[in-house]
Amino acid sequence: MRTAWIVLGTSLLGCGGGGGGGGGGNCPAFATIVDGRFARTGTTLTWTLEVEELPPELPFDRDGIPSFVLEYGWTVEIDADGDGTEDLEVSAMHFKTDAPPRTAPPLSVLQVNLWTVDGAVSSITGSADATIAGNTFTFTVEESEDPALAGVTAPSQSVYATFHQVGPSITDQCRDRYSPP
Repeated sequence: MRTAWIVLGTSLLGCGGGGGGGGGGNCPAFATIVDGRFARTGTTLTWTLEVEELPPELPFDRDGIPSFVLEYGWTVEIDADGDGTEDLEVSAMHFKTDAPPRTAPPLSVLQVNLWTVDGAVSSITGSADATIAGNTFTFTVEESEDPALAGVTAPSQSVYATFHQVGPSITDQCRDRYSPP
């Protein structure tokens, strides 16, 4: 279900400016990408995803959002083998649950993982760490989490994306994307 909602969100409604302040888009500041960067130190891979503004707390499991759909996502799509298709994904995301609505710091609720992507199907393949400083998510993954990470060496192998389910309808969502120059 995760992939289906993301794919539909991408095709139905764009947002933000993808690295330029959201010019005319409909995404909130926490889902509008300002910048994305990649660094590799030995076997440690690090990505930073900066958004316009990230409040210290967000509302989760909001009333009116359908259960078990992606409510929030901050993601790095990784082309590990350089063939132009996404092979891996490191992300911090939350799927709406049947829990009562609550407001909380993002990382106390978000699920952070490394995913293997095979077309429209994704599965958790390993662990990832995430931290937040101001408006910036920092994802860190050790190369040992997936053999394909050995091929990730250049910033051009990463695309940064956000997702937000704004309301109850399939069209009430936004997604921003940013590819580094």
